[in-house]
Amino acid sequence: MQKNMVELVFGIAKEVVEKLASIAYREISLGNSIESDLKKLERTVSAIKAALEDAGEKQPLNRELDTWLTQLEDVFHDAENLLDEVECQVVRRQVVKMHAKIGRKVRRFFSRSNPLVFRISVGHKIKEIGVRLDEIAANKAKFHLAEKPERNDHVMMHGRRLQKTHSFVRASEIVVNGVGPLSSSLINECIVKFKHLRMLNLSNSSFEILPSNISRMKHLRHIDLSRNYKIKKLPNSICKLQRLQTLRLENCKELLELPRDMKCLIQLRFLSITTTQRRFSKNGIECLASLRTLFIGHCKNLVVLPHNMRRLTALETLVIGDCENLILTEEDDNNHRKTKLSLRTVVFGLLPKMMALPNWLRGCETSLQYLCIEDCPNLTALPQWLPNATSLAKLEIHKCQGTSIATRGTASTRLSKRIEDVRMSKIGGICFSSG
Repeated sequence: MQKNMVELVFGIAKEVVEKLASIAYREISLGNSIESDLKKLERTVSAIKAALEDAGEKQPLNRELDTWLTQLEDVFHDAENLLDEVECQVVRRQVVKMHAKIGRKVRRFFSRSNPLVFRISVGHKIKEIGVRLDEIAANKAKFHLAEKPERNDHVMMHGRRLQKTHSFVRASEIVVNGVGPLSSSLINECIVKFKHLRMLNLSNSSFEILPSNISRMKHLRHIDLSRNYKIKKLPNSICKLQRLQTLRLENCKELLELPRDMKCLIQLRFLSITTTQRRFSKNGIECLASLRTLFIGHCKNLVVLPHNMRRLTALETLVIGDCENLILTEEDDNNHRKTKLSLRTVVFGLLPKMMALPNWLRGCETSLQYLCIEDCPNLTALPQWLPNATSLAKLEIHKCQGTSIATRGTASTRLSKRIEDVRMSKIGGICFSSG
């Protein structure tokens, strides 16, 4: 085993520490038990990471370190995968919480039922990883490994100036939140000086154009440009950030269009969009094979969604709201019957021109757990497959006065008997279309 094994394990450890720091930064309660376990996990991983340099030096003299490093690699990979799951949950809840008008019902779902299931399913995994790491960390003493803290730059924002200090605590993000107008020179300073950033938060700021040299920040995982009411353009070079996992553009109401090569963001897991364009470019959003959460809101000019939305087979959460001209056009072919989707949560709100749910949603017949439709006055029918959705646990329909939902009939009976929680208000009665 060569020294590059130590470098590999060190790289994974660094990713795990940065993910833990990112989750803590978002400041959303995951439950006291999980938060405590995550903090303990961060301390343990950081301590092991600090000892890896010494492990690399002693490895040629002690081959037992090979086994120790292999065990570390396995548990770090498991921890990284688990933290991806936690992070996606946190980001989903954050976006839903922000958009009270169209997310009131789904926010209730995230704040009660889903976190309960989440804590049960994930909490024990965190504890298990913690126990495994504790056992591995205990062997540091056996190998007499010394911890060597890494010296890194810490970045702070003071007014319009970036202050660079030094700390033995890893700082992997720049947060420039709510400071108003930002000059291009300041953003360029961030890009030039801090090429190894993992997180860039420029939310609540006001600048019109993001510099094209953003592509130099090849290590970026998360970019937050939300609530920038002046930004008009994103450079296409942002699509060179192929490690990017989160891109937040909600409430960027002057944004003219999405970058041309969005399909190149092959690791993107979370995307929130507000834009003035009428149609999304072809081979764009629908090509994001890793996407787990998609939020489209406040797009006043948007007329249709991309044609091949069914290609988003990894998508788990879809929220679309406050798009006054959006018509969820049906696709012409029957491929939706063959494509299996992963959608669990679907929310449609404030869509006055939506008359029916798109056919491609039939692909989530076995995965859909929660469906909420609110303020869609021209919705005339629900799809015939909906009562057969085997995982659907909660259905909410509110303020859809045009919906003709009959209270009798086989489909309606199956719907009311099988779904545990059905809530409806201000509707006409339910009928099921043949789609």
